[in-house]
Amino acid sequence: MRYEDALEQIHARLRFGNKLTLTRIRELLHLLGDPHGDLSVIHVAGTNGKGSVSKFVYHALMAQGYHVGLYTSPYVEDFRERIECDGSWISPQALADCTHRVLNAASVMESTGSDAPTEFEVVMAVAFLYFKECACDYVVLEVGLGGRGDATNVIESPLISVITSISYDHMAYLGDTLSEIAAEKAGIIKAGCPVVCRVRDRSALEVIKEKARLCGSRLHDVLREATDLHIREATLTGSRFSLRMGEQVYRDVFISLAGRYQIDNASTALCVLEVLRKECGVAIGEKAVYEGLAAARHAARLEKICDDPLIIIDGAHNAEGMEAFCQSIKPFILGRKTLLTLGILKDKELEKMLGSALALDVDLALSEPENPRKATALELSQVVTSLGGEARILGDAAHAWDYAMQHREAYDCLLFTGSLYFVSMIREHCIGGKEKK
Repeated sequence: MRYEDALEQIHARLRFGNKLTLTRIRELLHLLGDPHGDLSVIHVAGTNGKGSVSKFVYHALMAQGYHVGLYTSPYVEDFRERIECDGSWISPQALADCTHRVLNAASVMESTGSDAPTEFEVVMAVAFLYFKECACDYVVLEVGLGGRGDATNVIESPLISVITSISYDHMAYLGDTLSEIAAEKAGIIKAGCPVVCRVRDRSALEVIKEKARLCGSRLHDVLREATDLHIREATLTGSRFSLRMGEQVYRDVFISLAGRYQIDNASTALCVLEVLRKECGVAIGEKAVYEGLAAARHAARLEKICDDPLIIIDGAHNAEGMEAFCQSIKPFILGRKTLLTLGILKDKELEKMLGSALALDVDLALSEPENPRKATALELSQVVTSLGGEARILGDAAHAWDYAMQHREAYDCLLFTGSLYFVSMIREHCIGGKEKK
């Protein structure tokens, strides 16, 4: 099978099933010999922050010298970035070979009357096959949607379960209240496995605490265990800070990911690494922790593309993410003429997201992701008007990029944010495929 054929057949499948269930992925993996069975997994869920926390932990384990796999979604630049081992994306040939094996197993399922595996389940199975072939010491597994019925939750006994945050997103699948959403994400908590969470909402935290209690799992609340935070430097090239994590003091920690919220994500990762070391028997030296956190990169997360004009892209795809982006970017655009261009999916909290954007002193432009779930620029404009604001209506990402380039002399800063589907297209216009690895 060629790489291009593998991608075509993966994308031809239904993205998600009618309901979140583990039945299909379990059957598929069983036909493949249960490649996930012996993997040592760090399982990471959360509304926001799970990708960055996963990157921090992944790089710290690599810095210690382990063979480490990383599974994330969605991708920004290249489909292969979803499956990574030891700092490199899965090769086109390896992805094609693993996909061929998975699709053969899927055909067996379908021929016996079982439901067809979804796109996400096929990719998950490909990742498990690849991680087994790579003989990974550890795998950092980012949840795709929710937790309880997500395909990643086929892992029965992770080393540790992590919940980075709880806020409103994907309510059609996860529920309308933070407690309901928390219950879905708490589904990754397994009997006797330690839990790390960073959840502010009291009702959501109580749900997680209760699930941990029922599972006999020790719960680590980052908001309680991380103390004495001192931010020493915060720029668009990263942040430097110190904090105490239990008995351990981390001084002069540098992270290359910009934004105040990334310091929060780094503190969650530090808690995870402490628990892995103290409770899971994973040898991680202090040097590896510092090196790993500094080495972590995450495309389209407050990512500076160039300086003149200042161009920044960020995948603030929901209300909490948009608020965090706006708060983080505010100091860097103070006194600068700024154009902010948004592209958002329709099933988000549009009023809250646009309200956060309107609170900035910027010119606002509205674009559209290339996705059937998109909110059109006209629909966004109507929300902006209802909030008492003004915005320019643009077309797709290509139009938005062309408009920004045509008017770049009038601005000191060009910001692009919203759905990762939108931001990934903007990033392609910015830098193309220069960073493929």
